[in-house]
Amino acid sequence: MLTPVLFTGAVMLIISVWNDFSSAPSLPRGSRTATLPLTLYSFASSSTHGVSWNLVFAHVVLTSLPLVLVYLVLQRRVLAGLTEGGVTG
Repeated sequence: MLTPVLFTGAVMLIISVWNDFSSAPSLPRGSRTATLPLTLYSFASSSTHGVSWNLVFAHVVLTSLPLVLVYLVLQRRVLAGLTEGGVTG
């Protein structure tokens, strides 16, 4: 009975950790330790002749693809966890 709620909490935690932009700059520098939001930021701000928006949006799609795949795999459990608290009776 607690499984859907735990999966929903896990998905919310994964999304918040994945999108963490405030504490990621305090991590050691280097391309091996950079998070995906930081690489997206450095990729978008590194251009000297203007921003190539097509490449930036392609990077956004590739950055968000793992989270979309996790959500699609766990979608049934996430929806069950969200509606678990709304059912009374």
